[in-house]
Amino acid sequence: MERYQAVIVGGGPAGAALGYLLRKRGISACIIERKTFPREKLCGGMLTEKTAALLEEIYGTREFPCRNVTSDVEIYMGLTRISYASVNTRLYLVERREFDNELIERFRAAGGVVREGVRVRDADTRRRQLRLSDGAEIAYRVLIGADGANSQTRKLVDPDYRANAFCAEANAPTPEASNPVRIYFGGMPGGYGWRFPKGGYDAVGIGGEIVKGFDMKAALLRFSKDAGAPVDPANIRGAMISDGHYVRRPYKGSVLLVGDAAGLIDPVTGEGIYFALRSASYAASAIAALLRDGVSLADTYGADIRKIHAIMDSGNRCRRVLYNKRVQPLLLRVRPGNRERHPVTEWALENILADYRYTYGRFFLTYPLIRLRQKLAPRREK
Repeated sequence: MERYQAVIVGGGPAGAALGYLLRKRGISACIIERKTFPREKLCGGMLTEKTAALLEEIYGTREFPCRNVTSDVEIYMGLTRISYASVNTRLYLVERREFDNELIERFRAAGGVVREGVRVRDADTRRRQLRLSDGAEIAYRVLIGADGANSQTRKLVDPDYRANAFCAEANAPTPEASNPVRIYFGGMPGGYGWRFPKGGYDAVGIGGEIVKGFDMKAALLRFSKDAGAPVDPANIRGAMISDGHYVRRPYKGSVLLVGDAAGLIDPVTGEGIYFALRSASYAASAIAALLRDGVSLADTYGADIRKIHAIMDSGNRCRRVLYNKRVQPLLLRVRPGNRERHPVTEWALENILADYRYTYGRFFLTYPLIRLRQKLAPRREK
């Protein structure tokens, strides 16, 4: 029987970063991944400045496979562009197949073990043992679920939790000149859409809460056509996601959850990689404290993860306003000219999206002040 101090189920950014951080602490770690790297992963693949900074904090570098870098953002309400900004921070567009493979290779280089193409068949939390689909048996001190929105490990922590949303995406060929990141609030009923430039093609997708009878594939075909980047129906992929719905206590005994398995996604932008990496960082510290001093995960990881939950709670409140049918007409009235930069959008991108310097709640307090300054500026010039 193989024995590791930490066994991580899932080799995406959360699992790979956690494994790497544990190995840096001298903790033996094994990642179990049901697919074989490099493998495809449905994701818009946008890394914000805060994510790049966190990657540098973890790995000591920002050098990762990247398809495009831009500072231009367009915000839409439905299909109507309401805002444009060119910000001081950068947005990095990656392909998850390349990005995830890079992270898993860094884990291997740090001495981590990767078991690919296998699943966990049985988990005995009392004996702290796993049996894999290939018959292998593995013993652990700590078990980590990093196996995404459809996490099987999560059943050991919260068997009643279910992912509440779905997304669909495909690539669309576009001119090289297509460079702004485009975010569409209301790109689908109660959800959002995106069009991310990756140099010669755009990743085009929609996501939102599951509605019985709603045809996501047909909706993406309509959205992509209306957004000016029609996709091939044969290339559409879909996946479950969590949309503002997180596991309140993503730990139990010697088991904890990170990233999508814990439901950690920004409910406004749909960004998940930052929370995946941040929760991995929290988990590494918590696991080290547990193994070294016997400190419970509730006292360490539980306290840290509430910081992410607070950001998500603020985002959920913001989301309710953005999708309020009484508020949307007001937002549609604030439309800039063809390439006029919008000060409110720039503030939000540089102070929330870039680094969570302020909460989404602060955005609504700041919005009328910036708009007032914008209106008064021309008068002062006169």
